[in-house]
Amino acid sequence: MGILSCSVNPKTKTSQSIENEETKVSPLNEILKKNLEEKEPLAEEITLYELLRIPVFKEEVIKRYSTKFHAMAEEVTERSTPVQYDSVNNYYHCNGLSENGTVNVKYYVDTDELDISMLYHGLEVKHDGTIDCGHWVKGYYKNPFGEDDLNAPYIEQEFRGKVNDRFDCQLYIRFEASDHFRLWVEGEYYCNHSPKKVEMLIRDEDDGEVYSIDTEIYKNSFFINTYQNYLFSRLLNKGNLNISIRYLTYLNDYYYYRFRIYNKTNFWAAKTVNLNI
Repeated sequence: MGILSCSVNPKTKTSQSIENEETKVSPLNEILKKNLEEKEPLAEEITLYELLRIPVFKEEVIKRYSTKFHAMAEEVTERSTPVQYDSVNNYYHCNGLSENGTVNVKYYVDTDELDISMLYHGLEVKHDGTIDCGHWVKGYYKNPFGEDDLNAPYIEQEFRGKVNDRFDCQLYIRFEASDHFRLWVEGEYYCNHSPKKVEMLIRDEDDGEVYSIDTEIYKNSFFINTYQNYLFSRLLNKGNLNISIRYLTYLNDYYYYRFRIYNKTNFWAAKTVNLNI
């Protein structure tokens, strides 16, 4: 008695798989096409604000970007444009904005690419929902009970240099939410008491321009005069600087500190993200 064979031709199976892949519709294409087609001529068009809250679209944004990125996009999109379809290039597009930033969305049907660009206070948001704030660290001053005072935050970064061109030292730059720059120096053979006078020069290595920065001394620290805050923050943000600081002590001794900042510090991004100013 013979045995009947029901094997499938491998070639036929492969062809069927290819056909299925070709006819498979991306969930993004499906939801966008569906929402556009279902709108009646006089009905309100779907906007990015609504699109971000449709479960299928939200899931795709989180999968391709991140939960944090989607949450920021929702926050930024207070006002938005309707979803439009470009039939020539076969893609959908829409935009959103608020006082906090902008969101631009494009979905390319042919490649199933979801391209979302977002700016938060003018700063580019990465796929994971973060903004590059460099090496700035957020901290808080303490209240009378030794706890973090959430109303008194600051950001701070350390820069390495030399004392009198010989010994290692560190320049600490702290920016307070009260809009003040506080600086001090630590290290081996540094001036560990209040200086009589502080002279500060910054050379922009991009164009060779030298700036004299006015300071005010308080104990072992010195502050940038507030009228030069913008100048100092602009230089600090872009980097590629040489900083020369000269301390004159009450014994008429001089301490020379020199610091080289090569890279952009992203000060403005850190200030915006951490201090909301």
